[in-house]
Amino acid sequence: MTASARVRGFALMAAAASTLVFSPARALLRERITSTTFTLPATLEPSVSSWHLWTKHTLGPRLYHEPLPDGRTMVGWTDASKNGHVSILSTTVQSTFNFPGEPVRGLVAHADGSFAVLLLNRGTSSDFVDDFMRLSKRSATGTQLWTVTLSTTQYTPNPALFEIGDSRLAYAAGVYGAYFSVHSSSGHEGDRYQRVNDNGTILTGGWSWGLSHSMSGVIAAHPENSSLHTVGSSDCYPSKSLLFDKNTVLFAADADCAGKVSVQLGQMAPARGALWLVAMDAIDRPGFPARGVGIARVRPGGTPTLTWLTNTDGSNERDPVIARIGTSLGSNRFLVGWRQLSDGSARIAVVDSNAIVRSGPEVVTPAITWGARDDSYRTRPDGSISWVEGASGSSTLRLHRYSESTGVAVEEPAPSAGSPGLAMLPPYPNPVRGESATLRFTLDRPGHVTLRIHDASGRVIRELLDGERAAGPHEVRWDRRIASGQPARSGMYFATVEAGGARASTRFLLLQ
Repeated sequence: MTASARVRGFALMAAAASTLVFSPARALLRERITSTTFTLPATLEPSVSSWHLWTKHTLGPRLYHEPLPDGRTMVGWTDASKNGHVSILSTTVQSTFNFPGEPVRGLVAHADGSFAVLLLNRGTSSDFVDDFMRLSKRSATGTQLWTVTLSTTQYTPNPALFEIGDSRLAYAAGVYGAYFSVHSSSGHEGDRYQRVNDNGTILTGGWSWGLSHSMSGVIAAHPENSSLHTVGSSDCYPSKSLLFDKNTVLFAADADCAGKVSVQLGQMAPARGALWLVAMDAIDRPGFPARGVGIARVRPGGTPTLTWLTNTDGSNERDPVIARIGTSLGSNRFLVGWRQLSDGSARIAVVDSNAIVRSGPEVVTPAITWGARDDSYRTRPDGSISWVEGASGSSTLRLHRYSESTGVAVEEPAPSAGSPGLAMLPPYPNPVRGESATLRFTLDRPGHVTLRIHDASGRVIRELLDGERAAGPHEVRWDRRIASGQPARSGMYFATVEAGGARASTRFLLLQ
């Protein structure tokens, strides 16, 4: 029997036994994505070089999209001549509002069709000292309701546009939060957070100078308490790390205070209980261990935790993104994605609020991707997730949408009932290749846990864990060896975790 025939045979065996541990009728994640192409009235702005995870990488055009309650989508974009635009997408580009000479650097859309747009005003001076960032509130017809300048001659928008830092805009409870990188009159780089009310009045509560240097940043609103929060990556002050609200360290990084930093920010998503899930990626450095793509979990004033979604040195992963699936914070499902530098591929997975992978990861390229260091994913009013994609110099824009409304279940193991509650996830990678596999499970509360590997007949071939474990997510490495020390043969296997009378299992393929 050839190797390919053996693989097909193992796949058939796994499918036949799937009802032992999974519900039937599964759908691939990529099958839940639909894409629409739109033609823009001008070509998109060129790519730029920006400091991004220890070195410089190319960032494409900055795109800011906002779903509307009626199913349309609002997109902020900038053309090749640095003119800003806000377009309304329906089945075609329905309308476009223009901002001559002002690149769009943030967007918030409201249910009544009005919107606020963050604009970079390029002054006339060659040394950029008269550049400024302004926030403009517009009616649904595009009429300006008010505008306010957010930067000063002491702290101007970063002159290199995207050589360092990002610009974002968010809204909650009558307050706009503008978060953007700035360049000081003394020649340093940092970030600025300005709060503005619905009337265009600048409020207290932000800062003129926060992270130095601010290498990347996002801002988002938590619907549970209508609060705005920031996450930024700094290569210097106040610490070399990924920081929540400027003060809470999510990941301590290696950095040189000159543009290099070993952690980069992707996106943040709110969860129940004032919790934030922050998608990030980091490269492994001496004294600063990392494993590629991870999710930091943090509450304001709380102690963060970090769960890795990959198990690499981080040199190949980039541009993580995340958003909640569903209209309710209680949905406990999040779509997360990242890109691979080696082949340009993109991967997506579904995780829960403990950052445990429930389905995937799956490769979705070449048809589907998103921008570099891009705050891409947005939860739509119907609970689906959308994002936009556009290439520098192109006059087309693609809108992608992930939806679970097809009525077909997404593949995920069902947790067993019992006390403590359990959830057992497929190993990573799956199928298992290479020298080891990482088995994952989560506990609702502390308890005595056993974790065993079974062959296709149900016989226990290896016990990996027998002892007390704390509540939360856990990972256990299996070196592919059975109890005798011999390598396990290719075939179908099961991993079973038991605690407090509860039991959960997952099946997987092991390939040579």
